[in-house]
Amino acid sequence: MTKPLVIQLLGFARAGKDWTASQFKAYFESQGKSVELYSYAAPMKQIAARLFDISLDQLDDYKNNPERVHTRLVDMASNSYSLKTNFRQFLQRLGNEAIKPIFGDNVWAKLAKENIAKSTADVIIIPDCRFAVELNEVGGTTVRIVNDSLPPPMNHPSELELRDYKTDYVLNNTDYKLTEEQIIDLVKRIIHDRANS
Repeated sequence: MTKPLVIQLLGFARAGKDWTASQFKAYFESQGKSVELYSYAAPMKQIAARLFDISLDQLDDYKNNPERVHTRLVDMASNSYSLKTNFRQFLQRLGNEAIKPIFGDNVWAKLAKENIAKSTADVIIIPDCRFAVELNEVGGTTVRIVNDSLPPPMNHPSELELRDYKTDYVLNNTDYKLTEEQIIDLVKRIIHDRANS
């Protein structure tokens, strides 16, 4: 059985990784390839959605609109706030500060590796690679999505750990001007380079 082509996308929050992954998927499928999108954060999002009794779509909406939705813990006796956070920060804390210290730094990468091993897809695209352990455990081709129109990243390891990592390829999505044609050109390069490696 041939191992799938694994493509890991790196970049700061809101750089356009999910959109790029969807464009990669559409192109590979147009070429007759079976494609699976896999997210390291998927198991954690399922946990959070159940905790808050919301759908995964709602969770993503709240995560992507941090100025609109905040969560708060309130001490009803004193009416004081002991915590105020948005969903993106909550997910970062849940995945990194709560779960990893108990189950290990490689918990999400290990789950991904197990799921990839069971997959029958020709191509696996992971749009949320954020840590070196994910690169080391899963491997694959790496693509950085650059968007210089974004504000500085949050001061959190999930944003900063791979900031200086040298990826195999780079796509410039500054001002969200990355085109479908540029993505297709890169996918063709990846296929060519893999066939000739």
